[in-house]
Amino acid sequence: MFTDISFAGGGWIGHLSLLLLIAAMLVKPQLHMRIGVMLSATLGAIYAFVWLGDIMLAAWQVALALICGVMVLVYFLQQSRVSFTDEEEGLRAAFLSNVPRSSARHMIDQGNWITGRKGEVLIRENEGVSHLFYIENGSADVALDGKSVGSCGNGDLIGDATALSGAPASGTVTLNEDSRMWCIAAPALRNYIKLHDDVRPAIERHINAALQQKLQAVNEKVAGG
Repeated sequence: MFTDISFAGGGWIGHLSLLLLIAAMLVKPQLHMRIGVMLSATLGAIYAFVWLGDIMLAAWQVALALICGVMVLVYFLQQSRVSFTDEEEGLRAAFLSNVPRSSARHMIDQGNWITGRKGEVLIRENEGVSHLFYIENGSADVALDGKSVGSCGNGDLIGDATALSGAPASGTVTLNEDSRMWCIAAPALRNYIKLHDDVRPAIERHINAALQQKLQAVNEKVAGG
């Protein structure tokens, strides 16, 4: 793309442009890639016009920067039009906060909002987890070998320990009161994140963080007798 580029004078701009282009090709999210290409093309246009005096090359670089800029602008406009209810905002904060708004909207639509009744068992110890649950408003007791070891409340995920792995549940979770919840079938969740690489890292990160907090709370309660 560039000829006789050195680090003297404005040569570093040409090198930086190429470095940004390489970096853009290595990142996975398309948004980041387009921003990287836009920045690369912008620097390339400056270098071509100011230091090389090549107006045609600069024009091609400007065209590339504009195309990427328009695509980035369209992306943000689309994201701004995605809306969530108050309870959906809580769900999004629980494990979809780092996911683009449109992807979070699509993910939430895969599940259902339900009302669980007091005494309903959501997960049984040593049995496969059928759903991942998010408690919007309510509470549940967590028992291990028939002994209460913890509880879940507003904003908590239930089934996160094994919903992704498909392993048997390590405890029994029973609702303490009528509760408003969002849920998604565990097999559907696993299939979804396999097909949507853009949401997998964020979901796994949030679920693992929630799991660590719960394990710590259970260990502290067990240790305390």
